Amino acid sequence: MKKICLVMIALLLFTSCGVVGMFTDTMDMFSGPIAGEVESDYLDDNLVGTWEWDSMRSWQYTFNADGTGSRGVGTAQHFYWAVDGNMLHINGERWVYTITGDSLNLNNISMGVAYNYNRAG
Repeated sequence: MKKICLVMIALLLFTSCGVVGMFTDTMDMFSGPIAGEVESDYLDDNLVGTWEWDSMRSWQYTFNADGTGSRGVGTAQHFYWAVDGNMLHINGERWVYTITGDSLNLNNISMGVAYNYNRAG
């Protein structure tokens, strides 16, 4: 029952964010990395790869080409990601993102935070 409720909450969040239709399977919050696939229309190849936070290089985002990813120190948290224009969606979070060369800027307007990352090389 808890799993169904979480899936319903996630669906409501994605509906309110205007990103319905990018996931082709349910999100399983209890079995580690989320099961399913993100449709390729909602992915940006420029994000694929590993990005290191410019203030602490051990904090990283890794965006995989299949729409999965991980973030944190040692990539501790797994997630789904998708884009809609310049909006990056990560498990219900919405970030405005820009890529300039090997630099990624993530700005979460609702939380009032912005972070800069450099492509890991």
